[in-house]
Amino acid sequence: MASGTVFYLASIAPDMIVERDLVHHLSRVQCWGGNTDLPHYSMSQHALWPCRRASSRSRVFMRCATRRRGVPLRGLMTLEHRFFVAALDRFGVPRPSSDVFADVHDAEHRTQATEWRDVVKGKGGA
Repeated sequence: MASGTVFYLASIAPDMIVERDLVHHLSRVQCWGGNTDLPHYSMSQHALWPCRRASSRSRVFMRCATRRRGVPLRGLMTLEHRFFVAALDRFGVPRPSSDVFADVHDAEHRTQATEWRDVVKGKGGA
């Protein structure tokens, strides 16, 4: 990781997760694979989803960090889940309720639809 912390995908532990690393990597990874009308649109910008519940907002960054290109093997749902749980434990964020999951899910879909319309290359008027 950027901080020099060793990260083992086979044995994810909360102490392997460093806030600075999450912020560093998400600010450098291009959202939509860089296929945007903007000069730079990062995953950290994408993570600013408009959740309706205040209690959901702390989970959005965790979801992006652990699910969206934050894990190289995105297709392995168990790995994503273990990383998500370890990140919650690392930062002392309680497990989300089903209402929070629904809110984050809805906000993600609203954000993706808006980005598709306004940000993805050839779609927006920028």
